[in-house]
Parts: sequence; structure tokens; C-alpha cells
Amino acid sequence: MQQINAWIFTNIVAPVVVFITERILGWRTVSEHEVPRKFLLLTEPHTSNYDLLVVFYWSCKIRRRIYYVIKEETRQWFLVGRFLQWTGAIFIDREKPMTALKRILRAARAHEDFILLVAPSGTRAYTPGWKPGFHFIARKAKMPFVPAGADFPTKQVHIGAPVMPTKDIEADIAQMRPMLEKITARHPEKASPIQLQPVESETAPLV
Repeated sequence: MQQINAWIFTNIVAPVVVFITERILGWRTVSEHEVPRKFLLLTEPHTSNYDLLVVFYWSCKIRRRIYYVIKEETRQWFLVGRFLQWTGAIFIDREKPMTALKRILRAARAHEDFILLVAPSGTRAYTPGWKPGFHFIARKAKMPFVPAGADFPTKQVHIGAPVMPTKDIEADIAQMRPMLEKITARHPEKASPIQLQPVESETAPLV
């Protein structure tokens, strides 16, 4: 089944998405860095669902599937749950972060190519900064993260250099800040600052 899904994505879905996004909508990708086989794709600023669709276009451009986390309850909507799983959804219980982490790690081990999409701010609304979950996942999975953002005035998807997580989360965020600060969101007033939110512990909700 995985081989069938991969063939459908590579030969049907990806070419169609790229054609529509570039030829009709006018978007382009900007990237000077080769991305690894497994990594967390950090999408910021995140102010609308359109951001995620444009990043999905980039994944189609490089013929790589993107996985994402979604709350467990959506799996109960039979046909919707099946469709979301086909598109790359990883169902997690946000109230059980360690169980969610184990599910993400299993998914990463099960695929040679694994891109996990995460919006560190955690919401389309304004927040005082990023949640630490992306860093927690990257460290436990021993995967780098790659910053990405959709610049709406220029219709360009910018993909940054991979950053391997260290024990200093603020220093890791600082490496990505210069690139991400140049990106203008669809709704700039909702864009969250590129900094860490105050947290009580690493067991805070992952996303």
C-alpha cells in the first residue's frame, strides 16, 4: 500500500499541484540548501491555512511527502480519518505528550524519507512565541529541523539551512531568526515573534 501511495503522489498528485501553484497561482520556491532525508520542517510565520498549502507545494516540487500531527479525535470520522492518514496525518493525543512522541518516532523509523511539518507557534493567531515541542521532538528523534516560510508579497516559499538541535534551544532559534524575519505573512498582524514561549517543563504539549 505504501508503494502505491508513493507512486500516486510522485506521478499524479505532485505534478498537478506544482503546475497549478506555479503556472496559475504564480508561486516559486527559493532554496540554496540540500535538505536531509529526515527532518522537521518548521513553518513560520503561520497565520493562515494557506501557509501550509504553499509549503505542501514545495514538497511536491521535490517529490517528497510531508507528514503532520493531528488530534486523535479526527481519526473517528471514518472517511475523513482515512483520507487524512493517506495524506500523511499522524494522530496524537495532545494530553499525552510522551505517547505522542513515541508515535512520531515510530513513523520516522518506518520511512526512509520523513518530513514532519510543525508550526512552532502552534496556532494561526498571535502568540508571544514558539512552543518548545518542535525542539523536544528533534532532539529525541536525532533529526535536524529546517525553517520554511511563505512570503506572500513575492509569492516565494523560502527554505532555510538545516539546523541540528543542541541543548540550547534559544541559540538554535537564533540561527533561524535572520531568514524567517525577512518573510511577510499573509496576515502580518498575527505573526508570532521568533522566540521561545515561557514553559514549565519539556513535557508541555508537543504542538
